[in-house]
Amino acid sequence: MRVQAIEIADFLVSWTVIRDSEGAFQWVVLVTERGGEHHTVFERRGTCGHVSWGDALDIAAENARRVAIALVEPAEPGMTNPRRGRTQAVPRANH
Repeated sequence: MRVQAIEIADFLVSWTVIRDSEGAFQWVVLVTERGGEHHTVFERRGTCGHVSWGDALDIAAENARRVAIALVEPAEPGMTNPRRGRTQAVPRANH
């Protein structure tokens, strides 16, 4: 069974997979604030390509893990808090 969300400090990282217009899959990672209204902080999207549904879910989960790691690692100089809209770059999986 795949984990559906990652809770980190004040954030909830969740993901899903959607089929695009060409029949391939896209992964979507959402980061929301935990508590209160669950305000969306940011969203990341990328392509999985023409893979199985299960593989697409694995790709989405891996990208969510990378986003979660970026949220807890110390920011590089010049980077701001994710709540203010900027985050460290997260590599996208393109399979």
